[in-house]
Amino acid sequence: MKPISILMSVYNEPPDWLKGSIESVQDQTFGDFELIIVNDNPDRRDIGDMLEQYRIADDRIRIITNNENLGLTKSLNKAIKAAEGKYIARMDADDVALPERLALQHQFLENNDDIFLAGTAVNIIDQDGVVRHSAVKHTRHPEIVQDMFGGRLALYHPTIMFRNQGLLYREHFETAQDYDFYLNLLSKNKRFANLRDILLHYRVSNRSISMSGKRKQVLAGKLALKFYYERLETGCDSYDKLDFSDEDCLLRFLGVSAKQLEREALRKSIVFALAAGDIEAARQAFGNYKRCDGPKADKILLSLFVKFPSLHGFYRKLRYEILRF
Repeated sequence: MKPISILMSVYNEPPDWLKGSIESVQDQTFGDFELIIVNDNPDRRDIGDMLEQYRIADDRIRIITNNENLGLTKSLNKAIKAAEGKYIARMDADDVALPERLALQHQFLENNDDIFLAGTAVNIIDQDGVVRHSAVKHTRHPEIVQDMFGGRLALYHPTIMFRNQGLLYREHFETAQDYDFYLNLLSKNKRFANLRDILLHYRVSNRSISMSGKRKQVLAGKLALKFYYERLETGCDSYDKLDFSDEDCLLRFLGVSAKQLEREALRKSIVFALAAGDIEAARQAFGNYKRCDGPKADKILLSLFVKFPSLHGFYRKLRYEILRF
């Protein structure tokens, strides 16, 4: 058994990004691992050929090729089922792990038996790999959980390492699968932590800025939280009873209007675009957001950050550290 199984799903990332991600894992100071890469785009021959070259050159690398595109959630579950490590670490195909990442997370979990899952701080990089700012989240379980319930990003999914107990993501969650996973772990009384060390370059790019994607992400996040409260009250939830392909059905279940969903998705798109440094995308999303019935104070605040992008760091500090909204 390897100490660590690293899971990566590949779909349509630029080859240079994928190369940098794989080689950052190979360059870890902690070398006793298996890297399980799921190729979720079998039609891209260049990706398949690249992965095969890495597999031949490094026997720590295992490749699983899907017959068709399955999406991130199902691909990760295939990798978890194949994983032989004591711990499972996530890694995205467009991010870069810093050399001490595996060593420090492994040491932390070995020394803290009460912690099931540990994330890390990150540097946010843009599509060119330029560091835009650092992001250090709360390190202790109570504050992490408070952030989760407050709608704030508490754990960077590509940084997590957790104990391999055969727990899977729920496959109806095509987005926000990590949030649902964390809330399911909470229902099982699992505890979380974040290391203060910056151990990953986390890429935020305009390739990820999709209005439809943000809409699905907001909807999935609301469902995950509603399911958590259902389990808290009754011991089970409605996950298996709902048609996840029917947005109207899901909105009725949540008691949320389509307009409210659209407004929250637009707001998320603005903030994401600012983080990615795509000011034009932020301005376009804000133009649509102004026509929504959102809070006036929020519109004024966001308008300042769209007009003066350099203030985005202050917005993040205000949201996550001062007002905690």
